[in-house]
Amino acid sequence: MLSAAILRRPARIYLYQPFLSSLYHDAALSEYTDTPQYPEILDVSWEAIRRRKKEAWHQKVTRLPSVEQKMMELNMPKYVVVVVVVG
Repeated sequence: MLSAAILRRPARIYLYQPFLSSLYHDAALSEYTDTPQYPEILDVSWEAIRRRKKEAWHQKVTRLPSVEQKMMELNMPKYVVVVVVVG
């Protein structure tokens, strides 16, 4: 009969070591570039977030192909009610 200690012991998984080392080695080499690549620094104030959202919406409208689609997008806020639940 199996004891309770054996049943509670986590299972050990053994993986082939050379395979793992080659995976980590390749990943480590691909992380580096000649020049550092930093993410864009964004202003996190409410005004800046609002301005970025407005600019994104403006670019979206600008990229629409037809005048009808642009008019629909411009007038859509009048007809759609969005409820935001924060919690």
